[in-house]
Amino acid sequence: MRLGTSIMNVLVIDIGGTNVKMLATGQQEPMKFPSGPAMTAKAMVAGVSLVTRDHGAMLGLTPGLPESMLSP
Repeated sequence: MRLGTSIMNVLVIDIGGTNVKMLATGQQEPMKFPSGPAMTAKAMVAGVSLVTRDHGAMLGLTPGLPESMLSP
């Protein structure tokens, strides 16, 4: 994605029942770490921070998580 003349770094996070998978702008292969029903929000943030620490600042974040959608 471009914002003006520079490339905008975006991190996509897929929060799954087995793994948390991440893909940053310019990456070909996703990064991942194990998740599960006992994973807390604090543990997920720590895991994402650890795995993505070498990818610089992200200007955008797109999370995805397994949730059922209810009609209003």
